[in-house]
Amino acid sequence: MNTLKRNIPNLITLSNLFCGCVSIIYASNNQLEYAALFIFIGIFLDFFDGFFARALNVENEFGIQLDSMADLITSGLAPSFILFKLIDLNSTTEHHALLNSEIPFSLIALTALTIPIFAAIRLSNFNIDKKTIDSILKNSHRLKILSPERISDEINKILMSDNPSIGFKSLEKMNLLKYILPELIDLKGVEEVEGQTHKDNFYHTLEVVDNISNNTSNLWLRWAALLHDVGKAPTKKFDKKIGWTFHGHEYIGSKMVKKIFQRLSLPLNETLKYVQKIVMMSSRPIVISEDIATDSAVRRLIYDAGNSLDDLLTLCEADITTKNIKKSIKYQNNFKIVRKKITDVEKRDSIRNFQPPITGEIVMEHYKIKPCKEIGIIKEKIKNAILDGEIQNDYNEAFELMIKIGKSLGLKDE
Repeated sequence: MNTLKRNIPNLITLSNLFCGCVSIIYASNNQLEYAALFIFIGIFLDFFDGFFARALNVENEFGIQLDSMADLITSGLAPSFILFKLIDLNSTTEHHALLNSEIPFSLIALTALTIPIFAAIRLSNFNIDKKTIDSILKNSHRLKILSPERISDEINKILMSDNPSIGFKSLEKMNLLKYILPELIDLKGVEEVEGQTHKDNFYHTLEVVDNISNNTSNLWLRWAALLHDVGKAPTKKFDKKIGWTFHGHEYIGSKMVKKIFQRLSLPLNETLKYVQKIVMMSSRPIVISEDIATDSAVRRLIYDAGNSLDDLLTLCEADITTKNIKKSIKYQNNFKIVRKKITDVEKRDSIRNFQPPITGEIVMEHYKIKPCKEIGIIKEKIKNAILDGEIQNDYNEAFELMIKIGKSLGLKDE
């Protein structure tokens, strides 16, 4: 059974390779429609070999090399055959791309073979020589001699790439990531208790980072995506009634962000606060999207997120990694509803970065009192009343509520 489990991804990869070979045969016989069809099937299978390797935790060197070979055939050589045939089948004089040229048209068609050449170059960039890997593994502990600034600079480069997961998987594979971001390594693996499992939060995190990289070039938002679940390792517990829980992981994670930034000599100014804020609030929009979003919940989200709201929503949408198509569509549609509600509420109530119309000075002037805790209580209750929709963000309504609260606190009108 273990042998079968280990080779499920490889069987999918071989199916991908098979499709590439069949495509070449069809292209050789000028049946280009079928040739194209098998390429699309192969590309579809190419997605699932990596998915199952991660899900079953059976990634290995053989699978990586086999996947590269299959990609070279299905996504490189097979498409070039189709292009070659398309050019060669139209090799009449009126279609000649280089009129009055003495170069045989079939030779021009050979330029189609540049596709597998560049595909091979691209794939070779991702496959490191085994001797190099062995040397890195042997000396991985020497990473400690590098300055944190140098390390963080390289991590930033990985984060700003099109597919950051490739870099982080390589760091993990070569035993380097545990010296740089051990918090991510702690997320790796799937536990099972009484038949209940949780997802591998390491690979989930990398998927989120890849997703968000398609929608933002903001380095620090990508950092927030990388660290948004680091609090799950120290908060993971199993409850017999509800299964695996990670209660408070956002709060714990936001605290861990500061330690990580300090260790890697990353900015400890507003940049740190921004990343902490995004991590701390990373589940808020998700909770709203899974339920019917009330105006009150949306107001509080707008107020608490402030200018980071759009970035927060971008992260939460990137956090949709479920392979259940129905669930994915449902969550995406829910986020569209949340975004529309945010737009409507903001337009009506002007909540983002708002300040309650009743200030501490107004309270002190009205009641002729000095700074005291009652002033904070009044301001907080007015703010909550506005966010909960009990009153409008209006001076007269807020002033009237101030009088009621002041009376309940024993303050006398002067």
